[in-house]
Amino acid sequence: MINLAGNTALSLGLNYRGFLGSCPLSQFLVVIYETMFGNFKTKGFNLEDTHITDPDKLSTLLVVLALAVALSVKTGAALARLNPIPLKKHGRRAWSLFALGLHGLRKIFVSPRLNLIFHFLTQLLSQGLPLKPLMNMGF
Repeated sequence: MINLAGNTALSLGLNYRGFLGSCPLSQFLVVIYETMFGNFKTKGFNLEDTHITDPDKLSTLLVVLALAVALSVKTGAALARLNPIPLKKHGRRAWSLFALGLHGLRKIFVSPRLNLIFHFLTQLLSQGLPLKPLMNMGF
């Protein structure tokens, strides 16, 4: 078993999608990398549109994008706790935590109430889920 106690957003995302269990470490890492790079490329950040080829700049961009994915998943987990994601006919959820969180972050950052945005960011960067700021924003 893999201990993810220090990585709340990652463990939330993988637990929510049902990936955690008794899988070997190599399969577990493949799931993490495939999911994260899928989010980098076609599911939100369009990494390939940057055309960056310098390795130093690319590694810096990948670190920033990894942080953005983690914050999106954590936001999505909080939003899913407030309003559960509906199930489709085949039994899977209609949206991933990443997609839900990215959409939520976009809505939050265009809000004219800066004090609520700062309160949300403070809670987002802490260990818990930012439930109260999201409820104050009307989610």
